[in-house]
Amino acid sequence: MKNSSKHPRLAARLAIASVGLCAAALTCHASAEQTFPATEVEVSGERLKLSNNLADWHDNGVSVSRRFDKDNSLYAAYRETSRYGLDDHETTVGGYFKPAGALIVNLEGSTSDTHKVLAEHALLAQLSYVLGGGTVLNGGYKISKFADATAKIANLGVEQYVADWRLAYTLYLAKPDGAPYSANHRVQATRYFDDWATLGLSVSHGREVENVGGTRLLVSDVDNVTFSGSLMVQKGWWLLFDASRQRQGTLYVRQGARLGVKAVF
Repeated sequence: MKNSSKHPRLAARLAIASVGLCAAALTCHASAEQTFPATEVEVSGERLKLSNNLADWHDNGVSVSRRFDKDNSLYAAYRETSRYGLDDHETTVGGYFKPAGALIVNLEGSTSDTHKVLAEHALLAQLSYVLGGGTVLNGGYKISKFADATAKIANLGVEQYVADWRLAYTLYLAKPDGAPYSANHRVQATRYFDDWATLGLSVSHGREVENVGGTRLLVSDVDNVTFSGSLMVQKGWWLLFDASRQRQGTLYVRQGARLGVKAVF
């Protein structure tokens, strides 16, 4: 098997694909010539419209990451949300570390002192193993503590990089207190256009745990389609965007868009 470090373009994409603030590599891309250390700052806003006369959702945030090399980084993020007419804010910190060989570890923690809909505390541990031939295996576990309930989510996935494409599948197993595990399946495809743009499509189907405010954690059948992309408007500056539609069981259908700007220096 070939080591990805012998292929600089692939190595850069694998590194970006693992950055938690740009999950799934749908809106992030870096040149194989990027120099390190590097700092990335992103500001974004999202608006989602819900059916059944429910209030619109709003999500505004800022994130900062410091990449020491293609495998090791630290990041922090802050966001303010409005869901079901309830306002929250959340702080997240985390990092990516390469302890040895082809293994990359992601550790992340978040907290919300309002936690009306968002989790009061959440911890994530994620492992990625880079195989030869552009294949990456992923697995992780997240625990989210809400006001009076806890949800656990395990994930297993595989990514394949082929020429200018990234293809991925992820299985999520979610378990709220007092309920069995429920499965959600997600497939993704991302097209890289050299070093100046990306376009991605993500489709998911299954069951998902959601906090609908107060102390209620519900498990619903969900279907989601998301189009995502990024465009370099000038060196070091990126425009990020996505549009999504999700059916959340019989509760609602939500759809909308996110716009963001990222600076790399």
